[in-house]
Amino acid sequence: MGILPVVLLLGACGEESADSGAPPAGGSSPEPPADRGGQDGAQYQVSGAVLQNGDGEPMLCSGLAYSMPPQCGNGLPVEGWDWDAVASESAADTTWGHYVLTGTWDGERFTLTERPETEAPDEVAPAPEEPEVPPADRSAEELSQARQELMAEYPDDVLSAHVDEESRVVRADVVADTPELRQSLAEDFGEGTVVPEGWLRPVTDGG
Repeated sequence: MGILPVVLLLGACGEESADSGAPPAGGSSPEPPADRGGQDGAQYQVSGAVLQNGDGEPMLCSGLAYSMPPQCGNGLPVEGWDWDAVASESAADTTWGHYVLTGTWDGERFTLTERPETEAPDEVAPAPEEPEVPPADRSAEELSQARQELMAEYPDDVLSAHVDEESRVVRADVVADTPELRQSLAEDFGEGTVVPEGWLRPVTDGG
């Protein structure tokens, strides 16, 4: 079964997905630790697919599995979604579409604060600049072990991860790159060992 890339290519070569299977669309996601969610009032923007299966919740999907109807890979429940307000496709009691969403994230749910766009705007919020962190003094074997531990200990935060041998770091695609998550990763793996890149792009800091 092929994978349709939406924002992140979950099955990319050399990467390990936090959940290689495609869970039933609309099913509940494991609850992430609340202290690694977005800052209070912070807004994020993300381009991706939203899918709802039957009476399940609308889910913001980080990837879709080819099928008819498609199936949602890793995803977040979406609060405030209204299918009547957007264009969509439907088949076999499943409704889906591709949108640009703006809203807040509390570590468990993505709550809309603006009406979804059915087409990408001219300028999607850019990725935050990566802080200057010296490469970790780790061997390839140590980095591989760190990646395995990362996937096991952060299943609700990390979508995929791979070892960057040239930079001597583990690069991780995460739901949101928050200061709380960076601090936790530094404490668990050492400063600069894991470099996160957020799927949800910050629009405001909630300050």
